[in-house]
Amino acid sequence: MPLTRTPTKTVTSIDDVLSLAQDLIDADQQDLMTSAAGNTVACRARCTVCCHQAVPVGPAELRSIRDAIAEMEEPTRNAVERRIEGAAAELRSLGFTRTSLSDVASTQREDVAQSYFANRVMCPLLEDGVCSVRDARPMACREYLVSSDPSKCSSLEDPTVVRIRLRRDVLDNYTKFEAGHGDNGSLILALALADQIPASLPIADQSQTGIFRQLTAM
Repeated sequence: MPLTRTPTKTVTSIDDVLSLAQDLIDADQQDLMTSAAGNTVACRARCTVCCHQAVPVGPAELRSIRDAIAEMEEPTRNAVERRIEGAAAELRSLGFTRTSLSDVASTQREDVAQSYFANRVMCPLLEDGVCSVRDARPMACREYLVSSDPSKCSSLEDPTVVRIRLRRDVLDNYTKFEAGHGDNGSLILALALADQIPASLPIADQSQTGIFRQLTAM
């Protein structure tokens, strides 16, 4: 069922907005999965081809992921931390020195994405082929669904890859909201996780209902 909200809580930070946006995407995904009219989602656990992409995230998503890592038990947490450092070091040795895609000219971002994917650096958050921070995973990952054979995802340019679009573009609306409040939503996940993460930015108090309307605007 579509997620509905009532103004029972005041939203005071970007992190609060992220939480609501994540709920909305998950609700839309669940609605799609249970809809008889929906396309069959081909994505499965341990289908990790897309986990080699340059995943864009914002600071709030990084904080959420870092909180999830902090709650892990050992030796899992230590293993994840080692993979984060290893992936960042590997990427930098390959020439990926910019953490933010905002520092890259818009005409060159496609080239950066292609080059990143071609190097096949696995997301450091994968644990035995499964996302170790699933509840906190980036919104770009949450909404990335295909109905075509997942093996086709091995190329970013395969025209036979069929993306499934959710009914609301919550990610785009959240990114615009985030940018409008001073946060950079174009950080490369595998590099940014190894850097110091900015503190949460406060926003003018708003009701959940008001934020809901902004995130679900068509």
